[in-house]
Amino acid sequence: MYMVRIMICISWIFPATLFTLLIFGWSYITGETQRDITKCDVSFTYYPIFNTTLTIGYFWITLIIMCSLYVGIYKVARRLQKKSLESNKRLVQFLTKV
Repeated sequence: MYMVRIMICISWIFPATLFTLLIFGWSYITGETQRDITKCDVSFTYYPIFNTTLTIGYFWITLIIMCSLYVGIYKVARRLQKKSLESNKRLVQFLTKV
């Protein structure tokens, strides 16, 4: 359960941190001057390769992590359901013999 919590935290913290740092630190990272302050945009949107890489990094990787977590949760729930059904069958068999 501890590893699941860590993976969930990472899958939320990683993209949030990445995106926040890039939005506020882009001009410091690249040394570009800031654009017109009357416009509401981010400088890295003008770089298609970087923008695509960023999208893969903060959306698709997070999506893959979340889907793998849900698959793991599904497998555990299914295993617990099978155990419960087997336990119920044994209980019914025991009670019918008595």
